[in-house]
Amino acid sequence: MRLPLLYSLFVVVCTAALLPGIAWSQVQYGTVTYTASPTFRMTPSHDAVPQTDKVAKMLRDFSAGGGFDKQYTLTFTSGAYLFQEIAKPGQTLENGGMTVTILNDQTDPEAFYTDTQTDTYVNQEAIADRLFLHDGSVQAVNWIRLESTIPASDATLGFELKTATAITSRGDSLTAAYAPALPLPFGPRNYYGLPGAILQLDVCRNESCTRYRATKMSVLPVEPTLSPPTEGKHVSRERFNALRDKFRARKQPSTTQIVRQN
Repeated sequence: MRLPLLYSLFVVVCTAALLPGIAWSQVQYGTVTYTASPTFRMTPSHDAVPQTDKVAKMLRDFSAGGGFDKQYTLTFTSGAYLFQEIAKPGQTLENGGMTVTILNDQTDPEAFYTDTQTDTYVNQEAIADRLFLHDGSVQAVNWIRLESTIPASDATLGFELKTATAITSRGDSLTAAYAPALPLPFGPRNYYGLPGAILQLDVCRNESCTRYRATKMSVLPVEPTLSPPTEGKHVSRERFNALRDKFRARKQPSTTQIVRQN
């Protein structure tokens, strides 16, 4: 399934360092590619069987090599943006007679649509192999802006970044790095609200964190047409959060893979 997203095929791939002549404060339309890298506990319980120890080591090595990373494309205008997962096929690991299958393609890709003029959202998110759709008002984030900065480099797409932190209403810890030279209200998922685009974001809860990092940006010459996602069972935000919390409490990330021994 492909979401309706129409724009000119002509784009300018750039960074602030490579194209210093661009007036970044005047940029209105474009795309940003993000990599999301999760970290989580993958330690088997004290009563785990030996095969579980082997699987945990395989998954740790797989994670260290970026195997659990996801790619997203964020398409933005001056008043809205769409943060959409790039589909990734399942993967199989083999070691010493053990086969582990990583299930990445059980549902359509996730998508997060944010209207920054009305502060509303529509999200298409998965819990295991079930896809859900929920919408409503964006929950406000009370950002605390810090004095620390991150120097411009290839890793920041050539922008000097400033930092900010926050705690969400659900208890997630946020650490953002944003670009004041790119004064557009967008960021990973539905996070925005800083005086500059969020190009790096850490989202942490308990022992799990996900780091979102912008790796490429393209400026579009005409305004793209953005449409909210439409797939999945429609539920309220409260119902979706309750279902996801229940699933996370029932299954740790280290046990959600399908494992078979040859």
